[in-house]
Amino acid sequence: MTPSRSRSVLFTVDPDLARAVGVYVGEHAKLRVMDTARKFRSTLSRGHDTLVLIDLRSEDATRLLGDIMTSGRHMPVIALGVPGSEPFLEAHRLGVFAAEPLPLDRWSFQLRLRAAFDLLRVTLD
Repeated sequence: MTPSRSRSVLFTVDPDLARAVGVYVGEHAKLRVMDTARKFRSTLSRGHDTLVLIDLRSEDATRLLGDIMTSGRHMPVIALGVPGSEPFLEAHRLGVFAAEPLPLDRWSFQLRLRAAFDLLRVTLD
């Protein structure tokens, strides 16, 4: 699997976060931004070769995260949120690939993205 075939999906209602994540993800994969739980679930149901990013500040984010992490599907999940908040702590408890603090630190986030896409490639090969 080549990086250009990788997919990523971001659940957020924050257009500034969507733009920033789009810039960082753009070199690795196509990013789809979903702002409703229904669209997000529908998109995830169509494939296993997906990096999942969830804005924990979004309504339904914690429930969606729980659904993904208990589904048995092996997709790397990067949770984005406020350190110390209940959703951020819950993401850690659920065992996400990474939990990144907002606002995003460009270098740290790009390292996490590379590692997540590497994991995706290894998992699918």
